[in-house]
This record gives sequence, C-alpha cells and structure tokens, in this order.
Amino acid sequence: MRSEEQGQKLAAEDRIALLKKIGAARNSTVISYLTSIRDGARASIYDSDNRILERHLELARVAGAKNIDLIVNTHGGSGSMGWNFHSMFRDYFPGARLGVFVPYVAYSAGTQICLGCDEIILTRSSVLGPADIAAASSISGVLDLINDLDKNNKVGAADKLALLFSGENSTSLGELYRYWKEDRRVLLAALRSRKNPLSEKENEKIVKYFLDDVGVHNQGIRRKEVAEAGVSFMTPIEKSGVEQEVTQVFGKYAETMKLFNPVIDKSDLQGDGGMAPQVIVESEYETTAAFRSGRLDRDWKTHGATFAAPSIEESDAGTDWLSIAHSDPSSQRTGRRRR
Repeated sequence: MRSEEQGQKLAAEDRIALLKKIGAARNSTVISYLTSIRDGARASIYDSDNRILERHLELARVAGAKNIDLIVNTHGGSGSMGWNFHSMFRDYFPGARLGVFVPYVAYSAGTQICLGCDEIILTRSSVLGPADIAAASSISGVLDLINDLDKNNKVGAADKLALLFSGENSTSLGELYRYWKEDRRVLLAALRSRKNPLSEKENEKIVKYFLDDVGVHNQGIRRKEVAEAGVSFMTPIEKSGVEQEVTQVFGKYAETMKLFNPVIDKSDLQGDGGMAPQVIVESEYETTAAFRSGRLDRDWKTHGATFAAPSIEESDAGTDWLSIAHSDPSSQRTGRRRR
C-alpha cells in the first residue's frame, strides 16, 4: 500500500471514530456529505450523489439504525437533488428523525437539504444561503424594480405583466417562472416531509424568505437570521452536546480535502498526488470518495466496504480502494426493499 493510501485509511479511521461518538450521543447514525469548497477546485452537488447516499442509508437501515444525522458542507449545485434526497430518505426511514450539522457552509442546494431536516444544528461559523435557482431570481428582481418605482401603486397588474414581457425575452421569462415555481414546490415539499412539520403558514414564511426575500444568490445567512426567518427547528451547536466532536471531525475533513488550500495553478493539483478528494460521503460503514469531479462523471471509490459485489472492480489506487462508478447497488445486499 502506498503511503498516501495508508494516510487516507488512517484519516478515515479517525473520522469514523468521531462519527460514532456523535451518533452515540444522539442515538443516530451519522453520514457525512461534503463537496469541495476549495478555491480553484470546487465541486458541485450532483443528482447522482443520491445514489451514493442511498448506499449508506441502506447499510444503516440493514444495521438497524433508528435515526440519521447528516454533516453537510457544500457551495451547492443541482436544484433537484435536495428534494430527491428527502423523498428517498423518508422511504428508507419513515418516521425517523433526520438532523443536519452545518459546521461551515451549506449554500443553495445545501440549504435545500437542510430545510427538509427535522433539526438543523448550526455553529457560530455556519452559513446558509438562498435556496433559489440563481437565474430564476431575475423575475423577482424585475418585479421588485417595478414595485419600488411604483410607490403609489398606480400601475395595475396587467400593465406590470406588459412591462415584464415587453421585448424579446418572453419565452425566457416563462422558463424562469417555471424554475421559480418548481423551487417553491420542492422547498414546501421538503418542509412538509419533516417528521413534525410546521404549520402551512410557518412553512410559507420560510419559503418566502429563502426563495424571495434574500436578493443575492450567494448572500450568507447566519443562524440569527435563520431563526428570524421562522426556522424554529434550528439548534445552536453549543446546545447539542457534541460541539467538540463536530468541530474536530470537520477539521479532519478540511485537512483531507484541502478545503482551505487554494489552487493557484495546475502544479497545486499535481502536488496533491491525486489524493485530495473532491467529494466525500462517509459513515461508520464505509468511506466513499470522488477523487476527480468532472461535468459528467465522478471517479467514485470506496474504502472499507461491508459487502462484496461481483460487478465492483479494483481500481489502480490499490486493493483498499474499489471503483464503484458502474456497480449495481442492488447486488450489495440481499433482501433490499424495492421502491
């Protein structure tokens, strides 16, 4: 085994020990999901990441897990991934509690994931963000401009629509409106899927804030504003009983993924030896990491798998890391619940 691989293995063992400690304190199984926020090497949330998360949920279900806690760190990505995850989670764990720790940042699609959880645990450094699809905010911007200029409310609804659709952009605006409607639908669906959902009025307040009220897509929303937005299921981490462990495990992820080491040029990536994961999904059952993230594919590899699927082939990284990029998850365990 190469020294880099040995280091990765030892680092994973240290992290998993902390995940177990957090889970023991909260009667849960902890699953980490981090995409790189590294300057020059950022990785986005992909819809296909749900396939990897599903592996970990299935392993937890078979092991008899009662509740799940996520540790999420991401700048966002796919606008549909969040609701797809919550729909999948509630199928695997109906009636279970789903918590999420945000040790640092969960922007955009990361915020969508958080808002469907039963508890959001935020540190003093935690930052959420607007949960809209960035382009769809154009509609809100135009309407805000019209309304701000029309202080005396002299412009009727029909005239506002005429102004909105004047020019050659009607089709594009219609498409953006569909995005906005879908954003609103999935956010409400995620909030309604919670084990103990809030009232519809409270849910609408949260959606309005995260979808419409914050005007800049990458604006950071810290926990005081999260609470003011009506997210009554937010818990400051100092009240969680696991602040130290969450801080420690995030520090270890940051070191492994080089989250705060900016990439200046290609030599920085070459210096990593290819061993700085751009995405990690990890639980006490296994570590699944993508060491390369492109527009169409992630080079997923898993360590410490608890199954032996014949379609999984050994990668060139050594016998401890197995490629699962094209494996059939149904071959992982017998008796898997079909959906």
